[in-house]
Amino acid sequence: MKHLTLPTDKELNETSIVLDLGGYIGTYCALINQITPCNIYVFEPIKEYFNHCSERFKNNKNIRVFNFGVGASDDTIQISKAGDSSSAYRTNGDTEECIVRNYREFLNSQKIGFVDVMKINIEGGEYDVLPYLISSGEITSVGKIQVQFHNLTKDSKSRKDEICNDLSCTHELKWSSGEFVWEEWALKC
Repeated sequence: MKHLTLPTDKELNETSIVLDLGGYIGTYCALINQITPCNIYVFEPIKEYFNHCSERFKNNKNIRVFNFGVGASDDTIQISKAGDSSSAYRTNGDTEECIVRNYREFLNSQKIGFVDVMKINIEGGEYDVLPYLISSGEITSVGKIQVQFHNLTKDSKSRKDEICNDLSCTHELKWSSGEFVWEEWALKC
């Protein structure tokens, strides 16, 4: 969580919705829950890490853990298991077949209209998820986006710049920890 600034108790309340894309072992959502117990949805497609999160939060009724990722459409992908660097865009380590569910269908199934905070740390998947959210208009129903872009290919910088340019139409960059570290975007009023 190096250089990630968490929302404060003035920004969240018990009815707030937080999506944790790339939950891994649940560090982010545990910290959020300490600040303000709100409605936290954790997405972790790798079974081992999902099981860890499920066990860790089994007594927290406000934290829900799902064994899939979210994206533009339902899909099955191969993810290379490498701890907090597990990725569908790297080929090191053992791989696991993982499920991705359609973002909008998931939100509809949970009766979620507005997301207060979305944390995205999905090791390259941000280059698919964010363009989908932007092009579909879903991005306007997200208050804050905390994202870590990853430098995985020679075009990562240009892809990041294009996404940030598109994102600036609806959101304002509030802070950045540096290139390919963490940044936060807030919905323009």
